[in-house]
Amino acid sequence: MPTPAAPVKLLLGEQADLLLEGQRVVPARLLQSGFRFMFPDARSALTDLCRPR
Repeated sequence: MPTPAAPVKLLLGEQADLLLEGQRVVPARLLQSGFRFMFPDARSALTDLCRPR
């Protein structure tokens, strides 16, 4: 959703970057230990959710 950056930065300060830019997080320790996600990305998870049952 498009959001004007200036008001968000005024309200949230440095934390505004999380909302405006996002954050890439990788579960490195889980993956190194051999854990496998049932849905490794958002697209596959959403596809499963939207599939008729």
